[in-house]
Amino acid sequence: MIEDIPCSTQKEDMKEEVLNKKQNGNETSNTCSTNITNLEMKCRKELHAIQMENEKRKSRNLDLEEELLRGKIDYYKKKSRSLLA
Repeated sequence: MIEDIPCSTQKEDMKEEVLNKKQNGNETSNTCSTNITNLEMKCRKELHAIQMENEKRKSRNLDLEEELLRGKIDYYKKKSRSLLA
């Protein structure tokens, strides 16, 4: 398979071969590009799903920390009241 690189860096016979393949409707580069694009989209969707799951975990952790702090506040309020009485 010939890489599609700028013609100035290719030899003359390679230039002709690339042009002939393009004119003959060579779908190889299009297929590769499509495969790469599809794979990239799949990876981005998977990454997004993982990031959203991570955000849900962070949110849950914050909720639990808030609940813990409220519990500590209530505990120390009760403890301080019992010491003052």
